[in-house]
Amino acid sequence: MAHVAGIPIDELCTLYRTQFGVLYKYERGEDTQRGKVYDATGRLIPSTVRTAWNKAGRPEYGLSVADRTYETPEGRQITALEPFRILDREADMREAYAAFAERMEQGVYQPGVYEGVNGA
Repeated sequence: MAHVAGIPIDELCTLYRTQFGVLYKYERGEDTQRGKVYDATGRLIPSTVRTAWNKAGRPEYGLSVADRTYETPEGRQITALEPFRILDREADMREAYAAFAERMEQGVYQPGVYEGVNGA
């Protein structure tokens, strides 16, 4: 939609940072108590694991199994798999924006026609 409306990617990223500042802060993991951090499987890690990871200096690998293991409300023991990932929605938006720009240049993407819908 941004391509059709002529909105540059830098403006989209600025809109995200300024209009959704709290979300931006949480998704980037900047709030050490409420930041969203995910393990290698895409699971949101709980605060106990996130706290241990923060205290260890946010290592890519090397957090002990004990520090990465937590119990679900159902009583299951889960060990979060490293590396942990903090969302970078800006990088994701830039990647998607570039992919759609390339499709439009190649004539592959047609605004209003959605992939996988109605056989398109």
